[in-house]
Amino acid sequence: MSSSAQKRILSSSSFILSIRSKLHTHNNLISKGLSGRLLPCILGFLAVSTNADTVSRFSSLNGGRPNRGIPDTFLRPSHSVRKKIEDISSTELAHYINAFLVTCIDPRKFHVLDLVSELRKRVDVQNYTNPSLILALCNAGERITKRDVEKLISVFWKAHREFWTDTQALAVLALACTAKQPYEVFDMIEINELTMELKKRQYRNGTVENLKTTALVLQALFASESEADEDNFDEEKALKQILRSQKENGSFGNVPNTYYVLPVLQCRSLVNISSSHCKTPVIEGHYRGPLTGPPRTPGVRVPQVGNFCSRVRKFDRIHNIFYDTNHYKAFCFISVHSEKEALKDLMNQAGEKWSVRFSLWIGNNRTVERTLTLNVPANSSFYRIMEFAAGVDNRFKFEYSMRNGKPYIYSISEMQDDPENGMFWFLFKSSSSEEGDLELITKSPADVVPSNKQHLVYWYKCGSWNS
Repeated sequence: MSSSAQKRILSSSSFILSIRSKLHTHNNLISKGLSGRLLPCILGFLAVSTNADTVSRFSSLNGGRPNRGIPDTFLRPSHSVRKKIEDISSTELAHYINAFLVTCIDPRKFHVLDLVSELRKRVDVQNYTNPSLILALCNAGERITKRDVEKLISVFWKAHREFWTDTQALAVLALACTAKQPYEVFDMIEINELTMELKKRQYRNGTVENLKTTALVLQALFASESEADEDNFDEEKALKQILRSQKENGSFGNVPNTYYVLPVLQCRSLVNISSSHCKTPVIEGHYRGPLTGPPRTPGVRVPQVGNFCSRVRKFDRIHNIFYDTNHYKAFCFISVHSEKEALKDLMNQAGEKWSVRFSLWIGNNRTVERTLTLNVPANSSFYRIMEFAAGVDNRFKFEYSMRNGKPYIYSISEMQDDPENGMFWFLFKSSSSEEGDLELITKSPADVVPSNKQHLVYWYKCGSWNS
């Protein structure tokens, strides 16, 4: 690996370590359960993307005890905690299993708990299964069955909408792990058709929708192909686009993005999560692949710092937006204005005005609700209304990917689509005067024109296929 790549990985690892340190020193965050969600992910990805020494460095912040990275209430389970194991979501359970593997804790013999069996029971009773759950089972040495494979393939093809490329990549990762098991329920040759679908999503500039999705697709290709398919996917260009997004603090914008990018910098993936670096591996009899090296030598060279071409910004006259040809994030046109200027622009628009309500609902139970009522020019697209809202209230700022020349939202209020938890932004419109009567909209917001006094909602919730 080049010195440039090593510097980038160390820089990103330092960012992750700083996040972990902040979580440890702020008891109020830990008490709210944030550490329970982030620390398992952080531990797992440090091990996958760097090496066991980094995990040791991570744990040394707490006196050299790796399991100190996991909340004490989980490490010392009382009767009440054991009783509440069902209160832990399946996705969190999968994160704990991955974290325990890399910190040399047997997830099958965690005090009186068998986390792997608990997750297996949950997976077996579901017709649909989040691919990340089957991947965690596979990482832990659990036998993946033909029924599991059928679920994964079904998930891949049902994720037909462009929003679900993340889910498709996770399904490929789970299938790649399955193919490495000795039970012959899935052959790696069968994965070619699926990976080809992912490759079709790459843009000419190297990206696949956005930073997070590009990283996940690269992980899927690293795990499933013995060598790069240069004719159908440009891995080097994709990696260059990822590296352009690295910030001065070493992160790639936020924890989720950094979480997915770190393994890619060493040509690794979620499939590389294992306990093979432990003195006594906690999972035996199951091929996991070495943690100290990549699964293959990909067609990727980590570019030296400073070799990047300058960014070029273009203006899309159809959708009235600026976008960056060498970057993932398209820029809201309204974002160049202050809130006062945005309000002034809105009030000074000539012609007929329509009243439109725009709400953000966060959580399956609408834990957080935010609503703006805007008087906007008649026949404005909802995308334009979203721009107005972002200028009026920072909490409505959003990010999107351009697909087929149209914007699709993947992040609002700094909350991104989360494929592992099955949480996505969905657009709804009120189809009657009844608030509960909502109709799902699958089109780009640029193609949606609200009527006068209509209520539109972006809801961050579990996908209907995952409920």
